[in-house]
Amino acid sequence: MSSTGWLSNMSGLLPNLLATVVLAVVVGIIAAPRLRLSRIAAVCWLLCLSAPVALTWAKADGGQQQAGCAWSTGWWELNQFFTDVDIVPNIVLLIPAGAAAAVFPRGPRRWSALLVALMVPLIIEAGQALMPWLHRTCQVGDIGNNALGVLIGFVVAVAVRAAWEATGKPKVRPKHGRR
Repeated sequence: MSSTGWLSNMSGLLPNLLATVVLAVVVGIIAAPRLRLSRIAAVCWLLCLSAPVALTWAKADGGQQQAGCAWSTGWWELNQFFTDVDIVPNIVLLIPAGAAAAVFPRGPRRWSALLVALMVPLIIEAGQALMPWLHRTCQVGDIGNNALGVLIGFVVAVAVRAAWEATGKPKVRPKHGRR
């Protein structure tokens, strides 16, 4: 990683993020009634799922990374946990996607949202493996790191929501146009 930061080493990041925001807003507004969420909740959920994809599918400049797929180390190898600069960011990257699944009410829809969030790491790594022009490496260990981030985000958000509801505060409910 250079002293100027990892963001400066990725071309196409801004267009990727802009397209992601526009797509999430349009699809979120259209899909909100079907998801039985408020429009803002649907847009936020889609942004939390798609922003990591946009970030990791930006082209790595300078040829720092090789294209292809590697069986790399993962979070289960504790001796490299704090020395490998990719592990912690890969966990943190998907925490919002897991937390966003908690906006769904308890039951099958929440579990489905969590399953969708757990599929994002597979989409990210498959894209990196299938798009060699990005000069990014598909690393199988990243799937475990990203999935851990999803689960951490989900557990924390569910715990915060349960604590909020236990205090007797009004429940957060989506608006369906009814009052």
